[in-house]
Amino acid sequence: MPTTSSSSVHATVSFAKEADVAPDVLSPQPSEKKANSAQESESFVTGDIQTTSQLLKAVDDIYRKCDKDTATVKSLVSSVADHFGLSTISKEMKNSIKERICLLNKSNQYGYVITYAAKRYKQKRFRRDENLSVVTREASHPQYCQLLEYICYVIEEPDAYKLHELVVEIEDELFPVKKKKWVCKVEGCSSTARGGGYCVTHGKKT
Repeated sequence: MPTTSSSSVHATVSFAKEADVAPDVLSPQPSEKKANSAQESESFVTGDIQTTSQLLKAVDDIYRKCDKDTATVKSLVSSVADHFGLSTISKEMKNSIKERICLLNKSNQYGYVITYAAKRYKQKRFRRDENLSVVTREASHPQYCQLLEYICYVIEEPDAYKLHELVVEIEDELFPVKKKKWVCKVEGCSSTARGGGYCVTHGKKT
């Protein structure tokens, strides 16, 4: 009897050990999890019908909710990557996102178009004065370049629109627009006084 009981106890213990070990053996190991996640991300990038539809849906949602004045194609691509928790994305995936954005732009179903440059920044242009062009301006006024360098140094990755606003302020200070003094056009008259657009001396509009 003692022998039988000891053998049965031994069998029970060995069975318990196997039961304890089995879940660990069956559960995926960290290396296997990494491999699976890599396969999933790879299949997502190349994409079958299901994963491609998920990608396109994400692009549509982000396109619809974005700020139309400041959003760019680059920022939308980054937003899609963040949406799926991807630090880097493949060239193929970027192209797929850009193609989708292009289709949404053509459809114009949301009433706006996302471009490679911020819309508000693209519409604004540097002011040109009469004497200096934008090209010769920097050479003639080195402090203009110094101020731009200072702005880029102080502001890490400056927003294009905000940077442009600062540049406009700098231009206003360095290149003030000179208003032409009104002078009567009547020959021989140099009167600069007028009222209601009329020369005070001659009483006629010039």
